[in-house]
Amino acid sequence: MKMRVDFCKKYRKWTKNQWNDVMFSDESTFQQFGIHRTVVRRPPNTRYSCKYTVPTMKHPEKVMIWGCFSAAGRGSIHFVPKNETVNAQRYIRILESKLLPFLQIHGTTTFQQDSAPCHTAKSVKSWLQKKKIKLLDWPGNSPDLNPIENLWELLKRRVARRAPKNMQDLTFWIKNTWCREITPDLCRKLAHSMPQRIATVLKAKGQPTKY
Repeated sequence: MKMRVDFCKKYRKWTKNQWNDVMFSDESTFQQFGIHRTVVRRPPNTRYSCKYTVPTMKHPEKVMIWGCFSAAGRGSIHFVPKNETVNAQRYIRILESKLLPFLQIHGTTTFQQDSAPCHTAKSVKSWLQKKKIKLLDWPGNSPDLNPIENLWELLKRRVARRAPKNMQDLTFWIKNTWCREITPDLCRKLAHSMPQRIATVLKAKGQPTKY
């Protein structure tokens, strides 16, 4: 909580234009059968009809992806191969192929990432310094401060509506939705929500917020 408050005090005077310079990033896991609540209209006495129920699976296929965005729009996404753990070396390869091009395209120089072990490894810090990428000193346990969490939630809901039938279908709809529905206007609104997020966390004295 103290780290969250300290972070917010440090950046509370940042304007929306200053947040335009930040590339936000995160990893998230998507699964074939979404867990989002679905509301349906159905005739009386058809509550348990297969037509009006959502199929579930005990161990659904899952895929982890890394993604980034800024106020200028969506960045790139990377699909982590099945059964592969993202260590520092693999993470650097992701940043080299997926982050660097979009930092240049979006004209951003500051990078946001959470404090996952592979993110904070010495080799990763050294690589970021070598590439002259400024790193936002992000506080731990702060998903409510990171607007990409809201982007992930929106993406998962829209992919779930497509009811992907297998892993290939799931991958297709993630890519399709990311490219077609993650608009520059949406990204700008999320990035520009940072001043309000910070003010809300300060008001809550570092406790979790509605975001």
